[in-house]
Amino acid sequence: MFSFTANNNDIEKTKLIDAFHDSFRRAGLTAYYINVGEMGNKEAQKLSQTYIHPKSENMWNPFFSLSLVENGGVNTLMTKEMTSKEAKDLFKKEAKDNVNHLEEISSIDRDVKKILEYIQVSQISLTDQKGSTN
Repeated sequence: MFSFTANNNDIEKTKLIDAFHDSFRRAGLTAYYINVGEMGNKEAQKLSQTYIHPKSENMWNPFFSLSLVENGGVNTLMTKEMTSKEAKDLFKKEAKDNVNHLEEISSIDRDVKKILEYIQVSQISLTDQKGSTN
């Protein structure tokens, strides 16, 4: 799951979701993207505490994180500690600077590879929406 907070136009312009989708698709994984939008810092902290995975080494930051959801818990594998405003400003700057994440997909591929390695090492069984095991 990739969670973030940003203006949808900024995300579309930078092709961030397209890049993540492409990388996950090539890895054979289904990904979910959640824009927490106008969620405040206190709401995000409560959400983070509610859904923390017992094995997670990092606190889930809904404003910017790449996480594995397992048994109802969010196991954060990559995150940037930032507030809602900081995350929105980052994506706004990327859009203004004409960043195209499809052109820089190798860094996203590395993050997805880390997720695949974690899944394998932790022997996590993945299921698709139909409930069949991958």
